[in-house]
Amino acid sequence: MEKIVLNQVSNPGISFTKDVNEKILALYDFLNSNNKNCTYQQFQEDLINSQIFTGSYIRSFIPFLYNAGIINDYNNGIAYNDLFTKNGLLYVQIVRNIKNASDSNIDLSKMLVIKSDLLCMSLDYMIKSKYKFYDKYLDILKFIKKYRTINREEFYIMEYCLQNSYNYDDYINAYRNESKQYDIYINSNNDEVLSYRSNNAFNYLIAFLSEEQCNYLKKLNQGDYIINEEREKFIDLVLNSEGDVK
Repeated sequence: MEKIVLNQVSNPGISFTKDVNEKILALYDFLNSNNKNCTYQQFQEDLINSQIFTGSYIRSFIPFLYNAGIINDYNNGIAYNDLFTKNGLLYVQIVRNIKNASDSNIDLSKMLVIKSDLLCMSLDYMIKSKYKFYDKYLDILKFIKKYRTINREEFYIMEYCLQNSYNYDDYINAYRNESKQYDIYINSNNDEVLSYRSNNAFNYLIAFLSEEQCNYLKKLNQGDYIINEEREKFIDLVLNSEGDVK
């Protein structure tokens, strides 16, 4: 067994989960009930005082929404009635409609497609704005276009190769021939060498790309994800647009 050691794989620490969607709705309702202009610092204080958010949560939540094109730039002050972008307002509406429909046993299929499409637009926004984590989403999409499936181990093998400018074909083929070929570790921020399982980047990144969110990938089994062939043409558009912005 060959030992491979990666540097830390960073990630946004957030995706559009059900809990995050509830927070987005809470933010929208809070803004609508408090029409004012203020600095970002005052805005943070207002959110904390409302007991909807904690300070530590805001520091990841608000920048993520901005980089996903859900809210407007907030660094030069905030207008409560103009924080959400047009796409953000559409996302709020569809999430609320899905929530209400769930309580009424209404068919959700069309609404879920719209929700996924809006999140795909968020990924497009991340690419065009060169959000610092966008390349990690694209790493996964490029990989799955080539190999059709991906799992957590393959993701970290791929990232190891990318960090070291290795061609990962040989590594992935070796892993698929013998899954115990590699013993995978990650250097922690304290220079400890830890199991790759201590890093949660794959979980956050794959969640955004999977069925509940962008729906580019589907879960095949407990560990593997497969490309969603129904949306593969959209993946092609994403990867082609990435080339346009470089």
